[in-house]
Amino acid sequence: MPAARSCPQIPIGLQWWECVNANVNLPHWEGWRLIGSYESDVGSWLLHHHGEALLLEVPEGLIVQDVKDALNRLGTTLLYVTASHDHWDHIDQDVWRVLARDFPAAKFIHPSSVRGDRLLSIGGEPCWLVKAPKHSPTDVVTVFRGVAMTGDIELGMLASVNDEVPLRTKKKSMDWLRGFQDRAEYHVHSIVSAHLNDVRVSIRWPDLFRYEEAKRKFCRRCGGKLVPIERDAAGFDLKCADCGRTEWSDPRKL
Repeated sequence: MPAARSCPQIPIGLQWWECVNANVNLPHWEGWRLIGSYESDVGSWLLHHHGEALLLEVPEGLIVQDVKDALNRLGTTLLYVTASHDHWDHIDQDVWRVLARDFPAAKFIHPSSVRGDRLLSIGGEPCWLVKAPKHSPTDVVTVFRGVAMTGDIELGMLASVNDEVPLRTKKKSMDWLRGFQDRAEYHVHSIVSAHLNDVRVSIRWPDLFRYEEAKRKFCRRCGGKLVPIERDAAGFDLKCADCGRTEWSDPRKL
């Protein structure tokens, strides 16, 4: 389990000692309670309403007592357990099994089992699991009370840090996500990524899933393959896998 760190900005009613290993500042979203930050800074959340809750993300380091303590503070019963995708840092198989043993009444929804827009009810409040393979074949975006947890999906681009999903599928997923608000007749105002490093409020949802197909692919210095990186201060979002040169993905930039 990672060493303990300082807690995030604390919503009203949540004391600092009630968080685990978190060192980020987060908005206060009604119905979203961060249990803590665990392996690879993956946040584990309780989405809750009227006495019912869904556990979102099951990373290494999460323990049953953390979940029980959070449920007790909220006065809620665990109804569902799920994750954004099945990469090792989002579903630890041992933690998943222990939780299934200790919460036998909860329904465990593996992201690989989700199809289309799966609608759940948490205390009478709608919660959508939107299947959209882009970063991994099992990607699911969870939408609850106007907030979406986008997992590890790279927004605003077709590129990904791996090649697990075919380009054609990525396009379909981005298009599917872009149309969610219209299909569900529902407004999303904020997003947070699984690793808590991308938090956006007052968003324009469709803009997050637009993409340009013309992207620079090869290094202008050595001809090596360009791979995505987090955008730096100069605006570079690609790096050559061979020589390390940073580049813009937009080929119109010199």
